[in-house]
Amino acid sequence: MPSMPHATVPARSPAVLVVQSDAVVGLAMEIDLEARGIGPTVAFGNGSQARGWLEGETPAAAVLDWSHGDRSCLPLARLLRARGVPFLVHSEAARRHAEPELGEAPWYEKPEPTDTMARALAEMLPLAA
Repeated sequence: MPSMPHATVPARSPAVLVVQSDAVVGLAMEIDLEARGIGPTVAFGNGSQARGWLEGETPAAAVLDWSHGDRSCLPLARLLRARGVPFLVHSEAARRHAEPELGEAPWYEKPEPTDTMARALAEMLPLAA
């Protein structure tokens, strides 16, 4: 699966991190969120790329694909939670398959419309400030 390129994030506000294993879904989500005023966004196709970006950045909020190939989003969720970054999960898997440690993170099963997640992110963003 081709990975999504690292986007240049304008300095106007912290980015919304999108980690999505399906490049087409990730790109569409990135475009849809920004069109709805959520962003800027920065998208990655796997957790390793996202962790590399997180070495120097802290997003305002995040959308995590629960599974990136054979890995779960739990390591990213732990890192974001430690930094106080709110996140939601967008997954093909049902919530019952998730690690209990994800707690009360909002969970959206694919193919959830982006507008539903955009509303949830809009509610999270004031909390991230």
